[in-house]
Formats: sequence, structure tokens, C-alpha cells
Amino acid sequence: LVLTMAQAEETLQALDRNLVSSPIWNSQTAIRNCYRKAMSSILSKLNVGYVPFSLLATEQKAPSLPAGESFWLKRSDFHAIADEDVTLAENQKEFEEKLARFRTRGVKEIIIQRHIHGDIYKFYGVRGKFFKAIKVRNFLKSEEQPSMELLESRSFQAAEALGLMIFGGDAILDAQGNFHFIDLNDWPSFRICRDEASKAIGALASEFLTSRHPVKTRAYSASTSTHV
Repeated sequence: LVLTMAQAEETLQALDRNLVSSPIWNSQTAIRNCYRKAMSSILSKLNVGYVPFSLLATEQKAPSLPAGESFWLKRSDFHAIADEDVTLAENQKEFEEKLARFRTRGVKEIIIQRHIHGDIYKFYGVRGKFFKAIKVRNFLKSEEQPSMELLESRSFQAAEALGLMIFGGDAILDAQGNFHFIDLNDWPSFRICRDEASKAIGALASEFLTSRHPVKTRAYSASTSTHV
């Protein structure tokens, strides 16, 4: 079993050529599913509260935005690899300026999503073994506790759809108590729970390998103690 954090396309292509014969976590298919355009397409078909999105070629004219609303502009072809890859436009002029910056940087297409005001949660998971979520931005100032069980079940549902065994992501909790996924990715930092997550990854890997290669044990006769 190979555990890989590689994301570069040349590495994924090497894995596509079966240079590694063992099973891979996360697989190259799952990693590509986390590229924003593919991820958005997959998650929007699930009942996990993914923020609706639209695609826009950067060479096109900026659409007219509804007054008083803000929109996120995100490169569609990969994860965020620079701060400018995910940026908020709070008015029409700002949208047009940021669209032009994407075009200048050579990004061909972006995803547009309406900004949802709410608290931001980071979460981390290991398929069927471990889940941890923490609030990282408190905008609502609410004392009510959201349903973390719902966030957990939807996170595992989304991870399964993407093919991820080890994953992390971000979600927004709105004022009505609804979670909205904004990102899901392979091999997060697990920065708040590395000890717990590492044990869960080890346990999942061990169970997987044992199921594929059962440990052969010796059997002895009680009367003769000879190997049978």
C-alpha cells in the first residue's frame, strides 16, 4: 500500500502508467477529483450543501452582478496554489479587476460562487475511522451549537464520492444553521489533530492490508504438539 501526497500532474501520469503496482491512497483519480472544477461538478450533485457555482472563461466579459452581493473567484483547473487563486470581489469594479488579473496570470477559466456569510469550520477525516472539526472564524457570534454529526456524515459522503480515503476541507455555517461546503482536498495538514489522525490512518491501512493478505498462523495438535 502506497500513501502519497503527490499532486503534480507529471507524478500522477507516472502513477497512471502503473509504475506502482500496489494500491495508492489517495489514488490519482481521487486527487484529480479534488481539482476545483471536477470537485464542484461532483459535489453539486450531492445533498451536502455545496455552494452553487458557475464557470467563466477569463477572456469573457464580466457578468453584471446583483447589487449588494459579493462573489468568490477561484481558478478552476487546480487547487489554490497562490493567494490570488481564491479571491473575493465585493462589487462590480472589483470583480472586473480580479477577473483581469486571472487572465494576465494565464488562468483560462474560473469558478464563481456567491459569498455566504457565516462561521468557517475546518474539518479533517480518515475514511470510516476519524473525524475532527473546529471553528476557525466566528462571524455569527451565536451561542447555538450546530449539528457536528451532520457535518461529519456529509463530509464522509463527499469524500466517498470523490474517492478520498484521507481528506480535509472547509465549510461555512450560515445564520440558519446550514453547512455549506466550500472546499475538500486530499492530504490536509491535520495541524490540530495529527496524533489522532496518524493513528487512524495507520489503523485503516493495517485493516486494509490484513484483509488483502491474511496473516498465516500455525496450528498445533493438542495431543502431539506437532505442526499440522
